[in-house]
Amino acid sequence: MVDRPGSSGTAWIKSKLRSSRTTASWTPVKSGGLTFVSTPLTSERPLTLTLDGSGAVELGITCTDPACYQDRVPETVDKIREYSFLNDIKIHRRKCEMVIQLDDTLQEVITSYGGGQYKHSIAPCRNYFVVVDVKFGAVDMKLEGPDGNVPVEFSEYHGPNIKLLNNPAAVTSLTKSPASVCFYSDPLTPDLQLALTCTPRGYQSTIPGRYYLLLRYVKMEPRQFYIRYHGKFIIQRSESADVSDGDWSQIEKLEKEECTGKPVGLKFTGSVIELRSSTGKQKSINCNVQKGEQVWLALELYGISVHIETGNGSELFPCPGIPEEPSECHAMSERCDSVEDFSDMALPTPGRSLTVVSPPPTPPAQPPQQPQPCRIGDPVWLKDAIQKNFTFLLRNFVATPFVDYLYESDMITLQELDKVHSQTNGADVRYVLIDILSKRPVSKKAVERALKETKQDFLIDILFSNSKE
Repeated sequence: MVDRPGSSGTAWIKSKLRSSRTTASWTPVKSGGLTFVSTPLTSERPLTLTLDGSGAVELGITCTDPACYQDRVPETVDKIREYSFLNDIKIHRRKCEMVIQLDDTLQEVITSYGGGQYKHSIAPCRNYFVVVDVKFGAVDMKLEGPDGNVPVEFSEYHGPNIKLLNNPAAVTSLTKSPASVCFYSDPLTPDLQLALTCTPRGYQSTIPGRYYLLLRYVKMEPRQFYIRYHGKFIIQRSESADVSDGDWSQIEKLEKEECTGKPVGLKFTGSVIELRSSTGKQKSINCNVQKGEQVWLALELYGISVHIETGNGSELFPCPGIPEEPSECHAMSERCDSVEDFSDMALPTPGRSLTVVSPPPTPPAQPPQQPQPCRIGDPVWLKDAIQKNFTFLLRNFVATPFVDYLYESDMITLQELDKVHSQTNGADVRYVLIDILSKRPVSKKAVERALKETKQDFLIDILFSNSKE
């Protein structure tokens, strides 16, 4: 559930921190949301799957009967035998109804949703079973067959974040925020100061609607704590558990504007943890440290990455603005999914001096800007082509996940992406996206890539036949 920085070396000069384990990132890869359809898919009986809520879901197919797994359901889809990926679906406060069927030759699986149809080549086998993996979010799922004679059901074997409902054709995700947990590498020491900067981190270009950093402290070495209190690392308990139950205690939960690149300072006096944010929040927590006890910092992440700087004296408290880490600082090598993997973030040794050069003041936040035509290498206008083919596009354009590829290419803003995903039916989604594409030039290469990735190549000639470069 957590990306772990790869380098294990200890660094104490600021310029070397960028290659050390100073950044941890949330990932929903092992969210526990794996479930199967126990009814085999056949060419005569297509299956209708309805998703309702907000979140990210991966759809796939396997030749392996889910009953083979019993109580050993794989953590991730890549551990499912004979698995083939079908679709990534992202929904936001809406329903998505999709039809899944085999073609008559048993060589393709066809999925239809959002006004589009997708064909996927598959290897021949005796039976095919649909796989659904909820990566994150609150998602209800329901199955329907072509008639009521033969029931369709979800398998009783599923991940820990899936709950079967009274209706065997319906399931739901238990925890909408499957979080990641990691620890600071060393015990807190008197006058140690930490500066934490957290920023939103999405899954396949989609950032959860809410994201947070929950800070706790424990009085036990992290690896021993994990062994003794393993239940606290089960995702159902990550956010719903009592956050101050004596075994670990809450310091503060940072959300929204406090997780958008603004630093937060922590200072430990030997018995008290003091927190101060750049937004003005201040808090002091008495850890009631007894003689011989040590205090460790635990971090619970959801939808974010966290970068840590450390120092002594007054360099980092109140903490200065911390420049954004370059992309290589966020390279992660492993997942924290075992006792060994729950190793802490290796950070500078508190006892050594840290040379810190305060960066220039952070400029005031600017309002979001639309992508500028001058930054587009191959700009084209689609307004005329859209107007000429408006009714056809309104019926046939598959707006999602097409819009996600546009966002990745910096063709639309995050606000525009959210506006598209917030629509509740397919026609409104297509209309909003068409309206956005009509208002300014876009990159021809970026749009063509998005069309190809979403298997809508047939729209390339339609959109670019009369475009003005």
